[in-house]
Amino acid sequence: MTIFVAFAGLIALFAAPTGAAPPPPAPASAPVTGARGAAPGVAVTVFASGLSGPQGLEADGKDAVLVVENGAGRVARLDRRTGKSLGVFAQGLKTPAFAFRLGETLYVGEREANTVAAIDAKGSLTRLEGTVVDPLGLAVHPKAPRNLFVVSHRQSIVHQFASASFDVGTVSSTLVLQPFPFLSPAEGAKYGWRDLAFAADGTLYVADELSGAVLRKRPGGTLEPWATRLSSPSGLAAGPGNTLLVTEEGNGRLTRIDAKGKRTVLAEGLGKAREVLVLDPTTLLVSDRGGGVVYKVTLAR
Repeated sequence: MTIFVAFAGLIALFAAPTGAAPPPPAPASAPVTGARGAAPGVAVTVFASGLSGPQGLEADGKDAVLVVENGAGRVARLDRRTGKSLGVFAQGLKTPAFAFRLGETLYVGEREANTVAAIDAKGSLTRLEGTVVDPLGLAVHPKAPRNLFVVSHRQSIVHQFASASFDVGTVSSTLVLQPFPFLSPAEGAKYGWRDLAFAADGTLYVADELSGAVLRKRPGGTLEPWATRLSSPSGLAAGPGNTLLVTEEGNGRLTRIDAKGKRTVLAEGLGKAREVLVLDPTTLLVSDRGGGVVYKVTLAR
């Protein structure tokens, strides 16, 4: 009987159409093997699975979560509460990675195209003019909320796209790449920077894969190592209570760092933890680009 079932499975596998679309993400609420909360009161469950290399995460403001699927070159739309698939939001992207929503537009770094894609509320895709080599993390400055900052992973440079305003009170949808980098290492550009995040006071944090550190630049200050000995830090997000959330891809952890630099491991066993999204003060999402999963991390109230 076992041999027959296995043989039937092989027949079904080779009979499947080669161009068939992959199955939609499957929501799940049970804890996944290996993933767990490491801090008291933290619970980890699977928000969605069956994704193709999930990386960037964003909320769309309409009770949905947008997930960049690097392996499929598309952005999936999931129900914010259940993780159930709501279809494909956009497709035709070239090795997409991280994402950031500014107004009604979702910006996605396209690593293969060395550019940033702009996707409107209807899923229509255009591309910003100007080259950013191997773009990854994106963010906005709290004092320049209409400007977009983008990390060049291969060059370890932060570029700035500034909005063009032509009429009083009206901001153009055009973002113009500024001619000089917003930030680069003092000793010259080198591979390794992945993501960036701004605190409310304008302090800039950068995840550096190569040195295993989060770098910090205070307003008017210089770039310096801040949190070191991290395992391939990847995604950054401002967390509740003036904290910084960091995904560590090397050991599958989600770590919280307070203003004094004290670390708390919130969850571990998250595979190749790539990006983190804050849905609300007690609900976080983390993408696992290796396992095709988005985890939900629920914090104690």
